[in-house]
Amino acid sequence: MSSLRNHARPASSLKERLLKFAEDARAAAQLIAPSREQGELLSRAQRAERLASAADQLSTHRLKLAALSLRTQRQRLRGRFLQTMPPRHR
Repeated sequence: MSSLRNHARPASSLKERLLKFAEDARAAAQLIAPSREQGELLSRAQRAERLASAADQLSTHRLKLAALSLRTQRQRLRGRFLQTMPPRHR
């Protein structure tokens, strides 16, 4: 018997969580002396900001594709409808 998983959606979007992580990493980097650890924190912050930007672009692109898909489906349905009508009613 398979067990059911309790999937809960995160309270915030991926972009918001990544930006929060970047902000926290930068704050932590400011608290420590210049070192390798500080450099790693700053590079993680930069990576999180780049990922947040990419996530935003992907979600925008996905929405555009969904809108385009709906538009083409409507056009196809309209074309099929017009093909079934007699010529004088087109």
